[in-house]
Amino acid sequence: MKFNFGRLVLAYLLYYFFIEGALRDLLIKGQTDSFDLTSSIFSITSLFIPFLYVIISYATLHRYYPSRKWSHCALGLIAAALITISCRYFIEQILSEALFDQTNYHPNYGLKNYIIDNYFYAFRYITFGAIYYFVTYSLYKQKRETELVISKKNMEMALLKAQINPHFLLNSMNNIYSLVFHKSDQALPAMDSLTDILKYSLYESKDFESLEKEISIANQYIELSKLRAPYDLHYKIDTNVQNVSMQVPQHLLMPIVENVIKHGDLSTSESSAQTTINKKGNQIHIASSNKVNHKLKDQTGGIGLSNLERRLQLLYESNYTMTSKIVDDRYFLDITIPSQ
Repeated sequence: MKFNFGRLVLAYLLYYFFIEGALRDLLIKGQTDSFDLTSSIFSITSLFIPFLYVIISYATLHRYYPSRKWSHCALGLIAAALITISCRYFIEQILSEALFDQTNYHPNYGLKNYIIDNYFYAFRYITFGAIYYFVTYSLYKQKRETELVISKKNMEMALLKAQINPHFLLNSMNNIYSLVFHKSDQALPAMDSLTDILKYSLYESKDFESLEKEISIANQYIELSKLRAPYDLHYKIDTNVQNVSMQVPQHLLMPIVENVIKHGDLSTSESSAQTTINKKGNQIHIASSNKVNHKLKDQTGGIGLSNLERRLQLLYESNYTMTSKIVDDRYFLDITIPSQ
């Protein structure tokens, strides 16, 4: 936390005039007993001497409290009182008498009584300096913790996206490898599709994207997957959303599509899979279903759906739903997110 001298001065002046009553004296009496430059030097010292209590106590806590050096904090607060009382005594009792032949306290008042009186005076301003420090420190910590949470959230989001891209790349490269191995004319179109997907993932990375773009990339992934499959993949994406330019989380559909292709039996029209996107009120509902293929097509572990749910948590906290179930050998996935 930075030492903000200007704010400390402003806070002290507000406290001095509003809490200590100088403004009240000015309004009622037409002048203030605590600050009248035309009266005596003591009007000046009554304003600036208390500030020594404040700044020394504040500076001590600022220097030693974050590292929890309690003994240094205690000595600093004691020093705030001793140094300030000594300065005030020197200025108001010794220097003032030598220069102006007057003192703030009667010479017979006694040093003991002077110190006792000033310690009660010091208590208010040292307390003010300490309270002001802890308030500013608390606000600083709160702001810092908020920034750390946001930074952690952004970093985690970036890492989650970074996890997705290599997984898609691996699956797609396997597809293209198979086509090249068999010298298929479809190898170049497959590479074009892969290029589009990688551009979308690497160079257009953002938190949100239009639904239209998400559907387009997902369909490209489906077409790319068809090139590898020994049979036609019976899988389609339907949407009843009129405004396809509406924003949805980027890579919302890709993990769903990937999961369907990897774990679904799409070999016949009777076992076809479908992902439907609807808008109901202020919510977007995505429903996906496919027949379960008990023979795992790809031994490489996937992270798609668990990754997707974590990103939805980061984006929407508890303002979303994501549920899945298997009924009669069919897998059902339902996702509801706020529309925007």
